[in-house]
Amino acid sequence: MYQCEINALASKHGLEPSKQHSGSDNRTRFFLTQDLVGSERYLQALVSYPDGLTVKGGVQVHVGLYAQRKIADDGTVIYDDLSVAVADVAERFKRLRRN
Repeated sequence: MYQCEINALASKHGLEPSKQHSGSDNRTRFFLTQDLVGSERYLQALVSYPDGLTVKGGVQVHVGLYAQRKIADDGTVIYDDLSVAVADVAERFKRLRRN
C-alpha cells in the first residue's frame, strides 16, 4: 500500500491528506499516515493543531498482508477492502473531532 493510495481514499471521505505532521500549510487538517511498528503497518488518523502538536485521533487500522482490521474499543473487525477501512476511520475520526 502506497501513501498516494491512502491519500486518494482519504480525500474521497473529506480528509485532507498530508505527509507532514505539523506546519502552517496543514494545521487543523486531518490526515492519514502509515506507521510501521515492528513488522506491522498501522494506518492512523491524525490531526495537527496550531501549536504544532500532532495528536492521534484514537482510531487505528492495522493493515496486514491478507486483511485489514480495525482496532477499537469494541474489538477487532476484519476488512476485506482497504477503502471500507479508510471510510470507517474517516467517519470515526470526524466524530471524535466534533466532540
